[in-house]
Amino acid sequence: MKSILTMLGIAAALLAAWSARAAIYDAIQFGEPGSEKSHGLESDDSEVIRGGLDEPARILLPRAPASWQGGSVKFKLRVNPNRQNYVTLKLWGGDVNENLLILHADGRQVGYRSRGDIGLLDYGSPEPAVPGRFYYVTLPLPMSATYRRERVEFEIVSTGRIWEPGRTFEQYQKKMLTPSRGLYRFYVHDHSYFKPPAEDRQGARPEPVLPPQQPESFEALKERVNRELDRLLGPDGRFTNQMQLLMAAEAAGLEWSRACRNPEAVRRIVAGLDNCYLRWREDPSLASDDRSAVYPAWTGFGPAAEAVRLLHKDLGPYLDEELRGPDGQPVRRRKAWADMLEAGVRHLAASRSRHPKQSMIVDLNLYRNNRGLRLLDPSKGLPPEVVLGCLYESVGLEPWSGPLDGKGKPVLKSGGSDRLFTAKRLPKEFGYDGNDGELPALAAAIYQATRPEPGKPGDERILGVLREMIRARSFFRYPALNLAHNPVMRLETVIGWRDMQFPGDVTYVQRPESGASVLQAAAAVLEPYSTGIVQQMFGERQFFPSLDRQMEDREFRTTFGLLHVPEHYRLLTAQPASSSRLPMSEGQPDFVFSDEESGVLAVKYGSEILYASLYWRAPHAVNFLARIHHVTPVLERLATVRQEVEFQPSGRIFVRPGWTNSGVGAGGLNYPDNVRSIHAGETLPIARLPKTAGTGQENPLAGRGDFYKLLYGPYLFAMNASSREFTFTTPKNIVYKRLPDGGEIAGGTVLKVAPMSTVVLRRAR
Repeated sequence: MKSILTMLGIAAALLAAWSARAAIYDAIQFGEPGSEKSHGLESDDSEVIRGGLDEPARILLPRAPASWQGGSVKFKLRVNPNRQNYVTLKLWGGDVNENLLILHADGRQVGYRSRGDIGLLDYGSPEPAVPGRFYYVTLPLPMSATYRRERVEFEIVSTGRIWEPGRTFEQYQKKMLTPSRGLYRFYVHDHSYFKPPAEDRQGARPEPVLPPQQPESFEALKERVNRELDRLLGPDGRFTNQMQLLMAAEAAGLEWSRACRNPEAVRRIVAGLDNCYLRWREDPSLASDDRSAVYPAWTGFGPAAEAVRLLHKDLGPYLDEELRGPDGQPVRRRKAWADMLEAGVRHLAASRSRHPKQSMIVDLNLYRNNRGLRLLDPSKGLPPEVVLGCLYESVGLEPWSGPLDGKGKPVLKSGGSDRLFTAKRLPKEFGYDGNDGELPALAAAIYQATRPEPGKPGDERILGVLREMIRARSFFRYPALNLAHNPVMRLETVIGWRDMQFPGDVTYVQRPESGASVLQAAAAVLEPYSTGIVQQMFGERQFFPSLDRQMEDREFRTTFGLLHVPEHYRLLTAQPASSSRLPMSEGQPDFVFSDEESGVLAVKYGSEILYASLYWRAPHAVNFLARIHHVTPVLERLATVRQEVEFQPSGRIFVRPGWTNSGVGAGGLNYPDNVRSIHAGETLPIARLPKTAGTGQENPLAGRGDFYKLLYGPYLFAMNASSREFTFTTPKNIVYKRLPDGGEIAGGTVLKVAPMSTVVLRRAR
């Protein structure tokens, strides 16, 4: 019965999508006594408030004593018994709240807490998402929940936030200590594109206000870095990890640092490298699992080797001195260090990863490790062209060849068949990735590593890829306001397959992160496009606030990331004015960006912005779902909707497990409330994929379609992600215009969609 209902649900979704009229079947206004009474609302630990625009709302309260669970509300709404039903929750965009809001239907959970193709009503937000206005979150209901039903009992429950790296339930699921954000209205409707009733108040975007101009001073930054150097290089200083060694080595080349032209700094770095060698001799696993590193298994001795390279001339007098090994026997420093770095090269060469970010980190450290080793002993290590080839593979210039043996030969017979990045320079994964897909800073570090010495040009091919990465990522920043109503550009995360944060970080050329300057990638490429984006950041006065936020983090990694900020700033402020700005910025031309390999779209049409992931969180099978973020001057929509997908069937199916936590892996940690999933037992078709991947295994090809077709409000998208041509017919009696050129398309027109291309239409009348 479940598989029949699945197909009915898909058919009903498509019927609703192409219908001329859509209906709101029922709605409850929280905090309004008449509406709550007529829908049988039952409340547990909640409270009525006057919220945004003085509208009535209901907040869910933490329990006493504090628990991971908070308050809840139950209510009944009418549904359409024969068509696909959607639910939409109205939320105030000015709220800041870290708690989760989860929907239940007839006692079963809708969606997943983490990385499911159907998400929650709300994951919390670190900043106001849409200041001054409301926004709407839309989720599809399974057809099995509404088929031949007149009403459904819904419940919205609240919990504390989750911390994904947590290994135990207490680490993962935090207690709820503050009230939830306000619940305003909840609707049931039959169309994927939710259009609020005319009587719904929406608010207005506040007038943007530039932040005050801050003084161009880096004295506090320099003092912080020098305090760290004093601690490491002083009489009682001691290097306890490789990153400290690398920071001191890089600081030695900066005129303002206390490590510059400091013989004591060199002696201390030599002692630090000796200590690293002795630790490795006592524990050889340090080469493959250095727990003091940010990425223990992907580091080897890359940072230590880079310190050797940067200071190689200064280290010369020390290399033929002897030090005493753990066995009491003397060993020449050159040989000792070379033995250590050789162990790192062996581990990293054998540990190359197919995941784009991991591959870049491993291969960057492999390149550093190998170059430092060959400076100490040219007879050891891998040929330079082999490790440079690894860098080419990690940034997508060449097909990935897999792990290497001791001679630098690929171990996998199947390696070399695919590249890690799309042709448009987005990482190849399970669709568009917001936060973790931000790789320009890492690509810049790879380019920097290829410089023969600081200040000299690095590898031209890698520099070209870095430019292309910056351009590709630039489409995924959109204009918004922060808490102080300052204009900012935010990273798009709503459609990110790995993301749960909304709104995304304030981001221009690259996303702020603790280990890098936000100017790093732009300073590396130094060309008009990225320089113009940096100038936009300067013009919106967002650079120094970003620097202030970094300075608030007292971690060593952040201190290291601040090291090159002054020189990058000086370099970029000296560049000529550029007219380039981020494409989604107000006043920029309309455009359509599509990456068929990632299944992602970015559309700018006047003052409207729309992001869509048509290949949406489908690691197990084709799920017929798309994810939308629609930004308009009036409101924003976050929606998971049904779409048409054509694919080559494998003849196998995936049966959804009863997971309620994570939608990937083994479902994540189990929850003690034992709530069942409303999606359990749903059957989905698996696309044709290699025989090595069995039913239920996560594979990027299992849920990938050849052709996607989605009608969302005034938009019609048709994406061909295959090597063959597809056609489709536009709805009758509707005139469209093709974006971005605006050419008219009459209703009932048959359109061709070429391989690896996308057609975007918008209703004209």
